Order: sequence, then C-alpha cells, then structure tokens
Amino acid sequence: MLNQNDDQNEAKKLMLMCVLAASVVLLMFLVILYMHEEKKPKKHATKIVTENNTEEKEIEIKKSNLVSSDLDFWDMYEDTKEENVIIDDSKDESDSDSKNSSSSSDKKIKQSKSSSSDKTTNRDDSDEESSMNIKKNKDKDKMDDGKHIKVTGPDGKAQWFEILDDVKKNSFDFENYLVYDNGLLKYEAGDIKSIVGIDVSSRQGIIDFSKVKNAGVDFVMIKVASRGYETGQINIDEKFVEYANAATTSGLSIGAYVSSQAITDVEAVEEANYAVAAANNYNVKYPIAIDFTSANSQSQRTDRLTSEERTAIVKKFCETVKSYGKIPAIRATRDFLITELDLTELSDYDIWLKDEAVTADYMKFEYIEDNESSSSSSSSSAKSSSSSKSLKSESTDSDSSSEDEKPEYIGTDYPYEFAMWQYTNKGTINGIEGPVNVNMSFVNYAER
Repeated sequence: MLNQNDDQNEAKKLMLMCVLAASVVLLMFLVILYMHEEKKPKKHATKIVTENNTEEKEIEIKKSNLVSSDLDFWDMYEDTKEENVIIDDSKDESDSDSKNSSSSSDKKIKQSKSSSSDKTTNRDDSDEESSMNIKKNKDKDKMDDGKHIKVTGPDGKAQWFEILDDVKKNSFDFENYLVYDNGLLKYEAGDIKSIVGIDVSSRQGIIDFSKVKNAGVDFVMIKVASRGYETGQINIDEKFVEYANAATTSGLSIGAYVSSQAITDVEAVEEANYAVAAANNYNVKYPIAIDFTSANSQSQRTDRLTSEERTAIVKKFCETVKSYGKIPAIRATRDFLITELDLTELSDYDIWLKDEAVTADYMKFEYIEDNESSSSSSSSSAKSSSSSKSLKSESTDSDSSSEDEKPEYIGTDYPYEFAMWQYTNKGTINGIEGPVNVNMSFVNYAER
C-alpha cells in the first residue's frame, strides 16, 4: 500500500515539472515575438482610390533625413540668360528689375526653343537632301558605267538591272544613223538599211493596202489569234484572212503573231500549231511571233508565272514554229524582256522589240525628272507621249522644214540584239484610218 502511494506522488511531481517546463518555453516564445514586433516600423492604413475600385494598402511611414536645401532643384535647369543678372537692393528698382529679368528670360527661352526647332528642321532637310544627292550620284554612276539598264515599274519607281555579259549586244548607232524621213524613222548605216513595216489587227478596221504599199511600207505583221486572258480559249483574229489576202495581193510581205496567254508548254505548242496552220495558206516570209506581253487587264492567267516558266513557254513556242520550217520570233516590250525572261535561254531566236523611240532632248529631261521629282507615269508611257508629239510636230514635206527643226532621235537604249523594232504605236500611214504601230526590220526576211 505504501509503495502504491509513492508511485502516485512521483507521477504527480513529473506531470507538474512537464507543465512548468512547457510554461517556461511558451513564455520565452511570447517574449521573443514581442521583441521582434517592437523592431518593425509602424504602419498605418490608407485608402487608394482608382477609376475602377477602392482598395486599402499599407504605406510605410519612415523618418526622413532630407533638409530644406535638398529641395532646391532649380539648379538642374540650364541658365538661358546670356549674362548674369545683378539685382540692386534698392526697393524702388527691385520690382522693375524683377519684371524685366522675367520678361527677358521668357523671351530667351522662346528664342532657344525656336532655334532648336529650326535646327531640327534644317537637319532633317539636310539629311533628306544628302540622301537624294547620294541616290542621284548612284543613279548617275549606273547610267554612265554602261553596265546597267534602268527599268521604271508601274508604280513609277526605277530599278537598275545589270546588263548580262552572256547575251549578245546590238551594235546599232542610233544617234548617228537614225534618219527621220517623211514621218518615218529609218536606220541607214552603210550596208545596213532598215525596212519599213507595220503590224495590224482587227482594231484597225478597213485598210487600203495599196495605199499602204505606196506610202513606203514593205511588210505587214498580222495578228492571227489571241488566247483569252481569263478563259484561256484561242480565238482567230476576225480580220486575219482579209488582211493576209489583201496585203499579199498588194505586194506586201507578211508575217504573223499570236497574243499569248499560255501557262503551260502544252498551250504554247497549241498556239504555235494554230499560227502555223493559218499561215500555211499564205506566202508568209516574215516571222511567226509570240507576243507575250501583259494584257490590259488587272487579272490575267499568266500573272503567277515565274521568269523561268515564262521563258520555257516562249522557248517551246519558238521550237514548235521552227520545227515546221518557219521563222520564230519573240515580241515583247523592252522592260518585259529585261525583267521577265531569261534571255540567255532564248539566244537562238529573233527578238521583235516594242519600245518607243525617244529624242536626245527627252533623254536629258527624263534623267532630270527622275532625280528631282517623282513621276506617277511609267517610263514607257512618258516615252510614248514624247515621241508622238515629236512625230506629229514634223511636216511630212521634207522640203518645208530645215534640218535644225527635225528632232534628234537617239532610238532605244535596249542593250541586246534585236531583229525588228516597233518604235511607235501612234504612227500615221496613208490607207489606215487612225494610229498604227510602225516598225523597222534590220533583216530582209523576204530575201532569206
């Protein structure tokens, strides 16, 4: 019984000690927590109001070490006065000095801002002028180096293309040997004498080919067919048979051309077969040509063709025509030949160039205009306007005008070899009502 009581006493003592130890630990924890809270800076709640909601945030309030001199921030601004202002201590002059000083300072600040603005504007103008001068010099260098040719796109922007070494160049000296004779241009350089020709289609209407022959024309290129730029269907020109018969009867040599919209080799062969079949009914001595220039349409089926694809199609047409023993040719504008075809692949075939003849005066004007103002019209349309005015202004009677009054033609700047040249689309020929395309051929195909 005694031992049982001793055990109970020992248990009570142990429990008491545990409670006491836990209390001490808890007390120490509370003391440490209190001391830690005392060290933190005091915070006050404030409300921050925004456009969408109101929320409470705590902002720390600390003691500031700033003194009054730290708030003097005026020294950060530059003094706009040219000289220091000395203020007299006299009461009578202090007010007027203060006002004059303030007024003077305001004026100088405005002058400074105006001067800065003028300098910025002048700098921008100077940079723009410098940039334009650099462009002029680069364009002038390319124009004079004989290794580049300029092409003006529909947007009026000019690009310079390097002249290919692998493509045979023409050796014509238009500046010295291009003759203006009774409203027609002719090239006469020793044994080389151009032959006058025209090209026609149903839009010319009724033609008196006897009068055309008497007007000095030697050959006629007649449109035989065209392919629709949307449907892709081939249609014969409604005047081909009539023109071919009448021209041949009048003693004119004839050739033919197709307005192509072929997008595959198969279509190119189809167009060539069509043209040859139609030409076989007549004594066609001049070339059968593919005219692959763009139609006057915003959307056409050849738009997505690459230069490589166009070149392959043109080549296939020419190969097909040649396989029948006929002479193939490629008719295209100066710009189209330079930008859209790989001429290194077409060196075996004659080129029929479409490019408006220009005068020396126009070439000078064009260079100045391209460098000093931006023209919205393309180079080719500008050339057409210039050449047509020059042609119309000349009398057809060579005796009625002196040599000095005649335009000084320098021809075309197309650098590569070509066999025929359409130099205007506004020619006037007796026997044809309205304007007509006038050509010269440097090859006498009739005697081949």
